[in-house]
Amino acid sequence: MINDLNEYLLILVGEMFHFARPTYGDELTLHFGDLHESRSQVLRDMNYLYGEFILGTRGSYWVSKDELKTDTVVLAIDAFITSYGYGLYLMLSDKNIFLIIPNDSESVVQLADWIFLAPKMSISVGPGLDYQCSTYAKLK
Repeated sequence: MINDLNEYLLILVGEMFHFARPTYGDELTLHFGDLHESRSQVLRDMNYLYGEFILGTRGSYWVSKDELKTDTVVLAIDAFITSYGYGLYLMLSDKNIFLIIPNDSESVVQLADWIFLAPKMSISVGPGLDYQCSTYAKLK
């Protein structure tokens, strides 16, 4: 199962990292690939951009070896098994490493540990050793 997950994630290798954006609470999204304007006119007026590929933390800890630098390229990505679910290892061309580690929370709300959004698919990973991959037609 982890081999299939890693195969899906390989599409991120070679893509440019552009920026990280805090979202709700201590969640974080990392944006890769071509940048696009928001479909929302309000957000477009605020020059709100998002990446073609988005890696988002949810019910997880995350850490970066160093400050994330823009315009670096993904060299490696690998999901791995922890005591609480699938973690994620990401290496950028500046040799920086970004890790997502599932936490041991027994929360009533079962959040995914992390998500990966791509042009024609989304992957929701966790909680635990579970993930769902959904494919869909690209929106215009």
